[in-house]
Amino acid sequence: MEMGSDEKVGLMRKGFEWVKKWVKGLVGKLVEVRSKATALGKDDPRRVIHSLKLGLALTIVSILYYYNPLYANFGVSAMWAVMTVVVVFEFSVGATLRKGLNRTFATLFAGALGAGAHYLAALSGHVGQPIITSIFVFLLVWAGQDLHNRIALNIENLAIFLEGYGSVECLKSLQDEQFTQEYKSILKSSGIEETLYNSARWEPGHGCFQFRHPWNQYLKIGALTSQCAFRIDALCRNLSSSNIQVSQKIQTEIQETCMEMSMESGKALRQLVSSIRELTQPTRAQIYTHNSKSAAKRLKTSLRSSHLWEDCDFLTLIPAATVGLLLVDVVECTEKISEAVQELASLAHFKSGKAEPMQSEKEKVQPNIGVAFVTIPISSV
Repeated sequence: MEMGSDEKVGLMRKGFEWVKKWVKGLVGKLVEVRSKATALGKDDPRRVIHSLKLGLALTIVSILYYYNPLYANFGVSAMWAVMTVVVVFEFSVGATLRKGLNRTFATLFAGALGAGAHYLAALSGHVGQPIITSIFVFLLVWAGQDLHNRIALNIENLAIFLEGYGSVECLKSLQDEQFTQEYKSILKSSGIEETLYNSARWEPGHGCFQFRHPWNQYLKIGALTSQCAFRIDALCRNLSSSNIQVSQKIQTEIQETCMEMSMESGKALRQLVSSIRELTQPTRAQIYTHNSKSAAKRLKTSLRSSHLWEDCDFLTLIPAATVGLLLVDVVECTEKISEAVQELASLAHFKSGKAEPMQSEKEKVQPNIGVAFVTIPISSV
């Protein structure tokens, strides 16, 4: 059945409209790319210069790749020179040299390991060679294990600080760079955790980490740990810059509660670390989290009470209240970390730990380890 002239005209018109729409969309995309490139060049001209340098370096290396004597000696392996340029080329000379030297030494070391593994595998004959080779492949330090250990270490660093914050030597500890460095190391670890996560999710099941292990949950815990570290950093900065003397009345109302919040949060984090390392359910952490939340609630009640504000100088009360409220934020972060670890334990099917009964406020023993609020010089007004 032949098409009529009207139908042909209609099809041609639809085709023309489709081509016109496609060309219009393509032009719009090109204009958008040009606008973004122009804005990028104005915002940071170094990126444009870096792109030109990288293109020139790739051109020179590619010419060497296609040069006959070099290609005849190395073959397609010479393409790794091109890949090296892409990997090591950075904005600055120092960064390029650093990555270049790291890649050089890593290549030599990996080549030596590969040659040694191949030699040992070849000694086992044709039957045992693939088996031995597979064993050597899976003998490497696993990225999943590194991520697991790093998350536990970061939480432990938070626990170390919070427990130290409740000690008598708190003011001296805050001036100790080694003490504060524990939590500061967490602020720089998010990029490392992201890299380990991207590697770990490609690894097959190994050891305690089975197939489809919830690696993304580690990123969630790492993000919450970083948030807690930022709040602790704000707390330390506030304490370091504060030089206000606190009255005995404020000290009595706030000091003991702040000490309890810090210690109970540190104990909760300690239990979470133990749970992650031993692959057990974090049942005991809930006890200390509950205690820290109760202490935070009492602090909020004290700050709202009218008798605390009577006959008090605002200049002495506000810094103390600020420290207390920052600790409340830390308690909330600790609770979120606890919930995330409990979710990880559920998804990864951690072993069940021994549950302990929840302590009431009357049964709970107050920690006897000095003053957490001593970082602000205390004297009677």
